[in-house]
Amino acid sequence: MVTKTKNGGLVYQVIGDDQTAPKYNTISTPRGGQYQLLLADGTKIWLNANSSLTFPTAFPGATRKVQLKGEAYFEVAKDKSKAFFVETAQTQVRVLGTHFNIMAYAEESSQQTTLLEGSVELSKGIEKSILKPGQQARTIGSSGQISVRDLENVDEAIAWKNGYFQFEKSDLHSLMRQISRWYATDVVYEGTMPKKEYSGKIPRSVNVKTLLDMLAYSGIHCHIENNKIVVSQR
Repeated sequence: MVTKTKNGGLVYQVIGDDQTAPKYNTISTPRGGQYQLLLADGTKIWLNANSSLTFPTAFPGATRKVQLKGEAYFEVAKDKSKAFFVETAQTQVRVLGTHFNIMAYAEESSQQTTLLEGSVELSKGIEKSILKPGQQARTIGSSGQISVRDLENVDEAIAWKNGYFQFEKSDLHSLMRQISRWYATDVVYEGTMPKKEYSGKIPRSVNVKTLLDMLAYSGIHCHIENNKIVVSQR
């Protein structure tokens, strides 16, 4: 049974004990959109803008598997007898019950898996790595390597879920890709941009004009032209 919550999210519930093969659904968010989903096993998922999740309507088998494109935050319901897998174009993440974020946009140079609670096993080809809370794993394209680092502030990884852009020593193009996905507009650049790092926190609720004013304080000069954000050196 599928029901919609007051805030527009979807809730899946299993009625009876039918063990037939489940059907698969796909939830897709456009640029500027965000969605919340409660799976039949009790797992909560927040889906960021320009992302999609393919999942079964129920989990009658020995495992629980979903496929992600883009970015999502997971609070996986504990079930030691039935591991939960998240598959992306680059990796597979295996968990039993935990809280973590996966950023796997095709246009980003790396995939990032950030663990907040519990433990996860990340695999890419023959490489495997187990994360501890407060750690982030990065994988890059065709590279088989998994690099793990400790984060000073894990809130940066899930700031989007809490309604913020949060940047910690981010390069300009990475920052603007996040803005492009949320404000559903393309970004173009005039001239060669300086190599600088930016840090800050901006509510995702502000309008575009206010956003551009806030970016200007950090030395990022933008204007709107033909429904696009134009970044200049000025």
